[in-house]
Amino acid sequence: MKITLHLVVSIIIAVSIVAGISSYFSVQSEKERLGGSLEHRAWLVAEGMKESVGMLLAQGPSKKLDKLVEKISTSEQVFGVVVYDPAGKVISVSKELSGKLPDKLDIIFEKFEGDSGKGLYKEISTVQMYLFALPVFNDEGAITGTIVIFSDASYIDKYLKDIWFRNFLRVLANALLISVIILFVIRWSVMGPIAKMGEWMSSVRKGHVDGIMNMPKEDLFAPISKELSSMAKSLAMARRAAEEEARLKYKGIKIYRAKYSENDRAVTDIEETGLVKVISDKKGYILGAHIVGANAGELIHEYVLAKSPKLKINKL
Repeated sequence: MKITLHLVVSIIIAVSIVAGISSYFSVQSEKERLGGSLEHRAWLVAEGMKESVGMLLAQGPSKKLDKLVEKISTSEQVFGVVVYDPAGKVISVSKELSGKLPDKLDIIFEKFEGDSGKGLYKEISTVQMYLFALPVFNDEGAITGTIVIFSDASYIDKYLKDIWFRNFLRVLANALLISVIILFVIRWSVMGPIAKMGEWMSSVRKGHVDGIMNMPKEDLFAPISKELSSMAKSLAMARRAAEEEARLKYKGIKIYRAKYSENDRAVTDIEETGLVKVISDKKGYILGAHIVGANAGELIHEYVLAKSPKLKINKL
């Protein structure tokens, strides 16, 4: 059972490691894909606003600019829009961001390369946001303001956590399935043949050798089966040869058999599996003996000693 448990645990660990590595790369790939899509969408929104905002900034704060900012804020995954002047002062802000803006937003003071913008991820009011800042220039090439698009990026983390959770359930299901398969394989391919082999050896130990050659045929036990079958056949042949020799040499031989289970001392010592066979001539003199069972090596000496002075079997 310990071997089965170790095997199951080892395979589950191996599957978990492989699945974990695969999940990690899958999550990283999805993170890059979703992040890239969000960043590209924020850039498109900012680029679409740049020309209109540039013309409105030349007129200063206005309701038209506020309406434009509110309209863009209703776009998909756009949390809000803010327009700053070159000094970092808010000119227009959407309602969703009103009262939630940090006191200082460093991204609007960074140096822009040409008219390309810059982006960063920042937590705004406990919500993970992607901020994309794009400078607005006048005809003379001077910066007249900065558009900052606030995009809700919290769905990315939720989606990635969902991937981890689904992969965990997949690993759990695979581990259970593999465990069940391993248990069945071990039960039918290992434990079953071992149990059959145990029964076979128990039968041989009791002396029932004839006709018990049905050893497990699985490849795993083929060498052991072959050797044990050969040993059993040799024992059977030796027994038959001894009996045949006794019949030829002594006419009217008698064969006595006694099981361990029929002996009070054997039962007391919890050694009930075994067989004693004694061969005698017609007068009762011991010709030979076979013992299969516990302490057979010690018990056989009694028959050897009994045979030397030619004691009869009824003297034992």
